Amino acid sequence: MNIKDDFTCSHCKETYMDPVFLTCCGENVCKKHIDELMLQTTNVSCMFCEKVLPKQEFHINKVLKNLIDRELHTSTIDQKYQDVLEQLKKKISQIENIHDDPENAIYTKISELKRHVDLDRENAKIKIDKSADEIIKKLDSYETDLKAGCKSISDSEYNEKLVASMKIKL
Repeated sequence: MNIKDDFTCSHCKETYMDPVFLTCCGENVCKKHIDELMLQTTNVSCMFCEKVLPKQEFHINKVLKNLIDRELHTSTIDQKYQDVLEQLKKKISQIENIHDDPENAIYTKISELKRHVDLDRENAKIKIDKSADEIIKKLDSYETDLKAGCKSISDSEYNEKLVASMKIKL
């Protein structure tokens, strides 16, 4: 039997939430279940032994509650230690692999770095291509605007505007 089974409410099968001790049969149950029962009728029967529960205030079993809180806290800490231990085991394994075959470890690491450089290069190419496409679209738009303006003005005016437009900074 697991110690956590001792912290499980027999009624809801969950970890006790504010456990109360039932004097009629010695069971513990979550306080919310007793509160729900007491709201229903005047003569309330125990959910375990069927004896009539007295109309009284049920007190939280502080010893059991503290044990549950401590166990849950310890379980959380234990899990954190397990996670750290697993990370350390992985690091030790990596170190052992380097120690056992340093040439392969160097090859593997350099290959990994080369893959990252290749990915960065491809991403840079994509950004450059996108920027170049945007600039070309702007130039095409300027060209279209200038050609449209040329149809309505004389050759000398066209030359002045053409020279002025060439001074536009991209």
